[in-house]
Amino acid sequence: MGKFDADNEPEEKLLLPPVRTSELVALLQKRAPRLAAGLIVGRSAWPAVNWARAKVRSARTFTVRVPGNPGDALYEELHARILEQIPEDKRRALVATAADRSRPVMDEFGNMIDSTRAAAVKLRYDGSRGQQIIIDGHKVKVEVTDGQSAGGTARGGYQPYKPPEIVFTVQAWRARDAIQARGAVLAWVDDAYEQTRSRSRKPSFWMFNQWDEWERVEEISARSPESVILPEGQMERIIEDIRVFLESEAEYLRRCTLWHRGLFFWGEPGTGKTSAARMIASHFGLDVWYLPLSDVKRDASLLKSVHRIRGRSVLLLEDIDVFHAATQRDDSAGVTLAGVLNMLDGFGTPHGLIIIMTSNTPDVLDEAVMRSGRADRVEHFTLAGPDEARRMLEWWYGEECPGELPPGLSMPHSDIAECCKRSASIKDAIARLSSSRSS
Repeated sequence: MGKFDADNEPEEKLLLPPVRTSELVALLQKRAPRLAAGLIVGRSAWPAVNWARAKVRSARTFTVRVPGNPGDALYEELHARILEQIPEDKRRALVATAADRSRPVMDEFGNMIDSTRAAAVKLRYDGSRGQQIIIDGHKVKVEVTDGQSAGGTARGGYQPYKPPEIVFTVQAWRARDAIQARGAVLAWVDDAYEQTRSRSRKPSFWMFNQWDEWERVEEISARSPESVILPEGQMERIIEDIRVFLESEAEYLRRCTLWHRGLFFWGEPGTGKTSAARMIASHFGLDVWYLPLSDVKRDASLLKSVHRIRGRSVLLLEDIDVFHAATQRDDSAGVTLAGVLNMLDGFGTPHGLIIIMTSNTPDVLDEAVMRSGRADRVEHFTLAGPDEARRMLEWWYGEECPGELPPGLSMPHSDIAECCKRSASIKDAIARLSSSRSS
């Protein structure tokens, strides 16, 4: 056994039992009354100190929230700007999304409009981690909150839709400095908005999905007015109507009138109703929101979905005559006629919305759907005659029509387009049209 060394003996730690504040006060009242009195006063004042500290902290803390609503270009622009502010070595969490589709842009007749467009990848920072950036010399914390889908919860309640948000938070020792930092953030956001307005953008096509949310499907390919062959003057009349509407926002506001417009296109299938709607969106740079009414379950969902549409856009309601609520005054189904009418001309209709309804048999619609304010302009799309067929052939092949078309020709525009797709030359197309007419 080795020699015992007192210097190497492990130290024994003195463990004292925890003492409550009340017990300590009672002990001090006997031995140190003044110290006990001070402790009592400090203990009673502690909640007030915490309240004052929280008050001061809130006075010098400001937040700016930017919601990511569907179709909001500002939200995407801010994501790009935030990423530029983060150094390369600190970009530890990136989210990559496709910015475009890698396919050529074609018109309805198969003509290539843009063959050079390539796929691009857009990067954004995963804001759930939080990041600090510098805006005009001020330190700003940036976070992105996740969105929340609409629908039922585990307890049976209804969960409203909540878009994702970019949250900017600024803090400073003095409230004046925090206000200046908040002003810098707002100026930064305002500059991003001006950039989105000045930058030319391609309109997008949005579709209402099964989760009661809007989903961006793709960009709308270019479509010129000349590519939609209608009777002379009809396309020009529609374009002029939309132009006047889009330029009259100030007049609508001055007259305290809701700024939206309803167009009703009716005619046999294949006569160009949907093509005209696409042309309007492409010509004026407007997003198209496609809403299949049969997929909406109740009035509240219908109105909420329409209210989330970005203003100055096109809401496309195709084949509205097959929708029960637009033809029958019966509320046994999910969506009622009252819901449809409120969607077309109500409090929830977005500012600057252009509603385009199409129908093959308008006679079955309830007359309330067709009144002015809901169907402001009604256009009849007829079958293509010899003149429309000739102009379609010349547009397709880029040359003058060399022969005469059957004088009694009357057929859907879609059939003429299909005939062109199957014919190698304009002469072959004329012969095919003549044979199909005689048969």
